[in-house]
Amino acid sequence: LAKLLLQNNANPNLTTRVGNHPMHFAAQKSLAFVQLLLEYGSKRNPRNSVCESASMVAANAGKTDIVAFFIKRGCNWARQNRFGRSIIDELIMSDSPLCEIPDFVIRKHLKHSKPQNKTSLMRAAQNIHPNGTTALQRLISLGADVNEVGCTGLTLSLIHI
Repeated sequence: LAKLLLQNNANPNLTTRVGNHPMHFAAQKSLAFVQLLLEYGSKRNPRNSVCESASMVAANAGKTDIVAFFIKRGCNWARQNRFGRSIIDELIMSDSPLCEIPDFVIRKHLKHSKPQNKTSLMRAAQNIHPNGTTALQRLISLGADVNEVGCTGLTLSLIHI
């Protein structure tokens, strides 16, 4: 249906009242849908009124393949939404295993992220699904500091030992 509409001049850059683009909806669905919109002239990684980019929406939905696609095309993976969370934070919170995200991105995230509340490790440790453990292990293997203190003064080791 989307292809039919786009072939008949549907505008791939229309927005809702809160600023969501078709790309925001596609990023929750499939990589093929994202690629289709790009083929028909959609903005690459638009942001909505709460500063969420399409790549962040994909991260929140646990779509690591779509996030990796955006990262490979140069999206700003370190940019934060109005809640102070980056794409990597959103992936961790969505129980994603992070397996498709390049190591250098995660290392830079760990080095440069300034937790406003919880550290990346704390977010990963909160996941009760198996992927939470996978994300936690990957973060530690890539150099996450298990003693990093969040803004509340807590560390992962204080909570879980």
